[in-house]
Amino acid sequence: MTAQLTARSISRPVLQRLCQAPWEARVLASFEQACNLLASDGAVLALVTPRVGNGPLNIVVAEETCAWPASGTPAWMSQPFLHIGRDCLDLREARAWEPRPDWPTLRAQAHSIHQKLHKLQHRARPHGSRSALLALLLHTPPHTAPRPSAKALLHLAQDALAPLHAGWQGDLAQLTAGSAQLAGLGGGLTPAGDDFLCGLMLGAWLLHPAPEPLCQRLAQNAAPRTTPLSAALLRAAAAGQCGEPWHALLRALAADTDLAGPLEAVLAHGATSGADALAGFLQSMSWE
Repeated sequence: MTAQLTARSISRPVLQRLCQAPWEARVLASFEQACNLLASDGAVLALVTPRVGNGPLNIVVAEETCAWPASGTPAWMSQPFLHIGRDCLDLREARAWEPRPDWPTLRAQAHSIHQKLHKLQHRARPHGSRSALLALLLHTPPHTAPRPSAKALLHLAQDALAPLHAGWQGDLAQLTAGSAQLAGLGGGLTPAGDDFLCGLMLGAWLLHPAPEPLCQRLAQNAAPRTTPLSAALLRAAAAGQCGEPWHALLRALAADTDLAGPLEAVLAHGATSGADALAGFLQSMSWE
């Protein structure tokens, strides 16, 4: 059976890549709300439902539910259609979405945003149990004793903080060591250590005096040590790109509006991915 899907929006970098011929890929993995494609050049893009929304790798389809093709199914472009096996995604009505927040404006307000750190921490504290890394950063005890695997993750993450801080301050050798300790740390398609590093890089784009070389060095070292999807998200974060919930949270911090809704949207990403990324962001904020 052939499915005809319609794209609602598409990340600008994904659109640019699809416009370059040739483009071929295969289905990396399919889930209820997303279908990840791995291109022949190693890049990853994700077909997602509106419930997931815009992100740096995403094409958001109009359909609320989809029967995604199986892993290994070939995909290719034939403008303006993306073919995945026998299915077809129409890109003609898709609006381009910019995954980079307005960093120049946000950086001009960085001092004011940094002063609101206590508000973000206060709002996040009740959610500390969502992630061992977030609980560590907020000094919040988990509701239950951490599993042995979580204990090991915490110990390794704690050991990585000092070299990462030294790297933040300019010691590139220490930055390499710290990112190597966290890269690929944890389970799943986007391990907790990688999500933490993504949040750390978003903090760097907001606060660090030279975010691009710092983030590029970090991602170049971490990406080869983890999954294809996580590596793609690390590279996106290094370029200052993030999902729509992070855009909303950064805007709320800059405007000093209520953080509850944007924070919940960030935390809702994945099982612990949003909380782990928030832990990295809060860690970076504490270094300034």
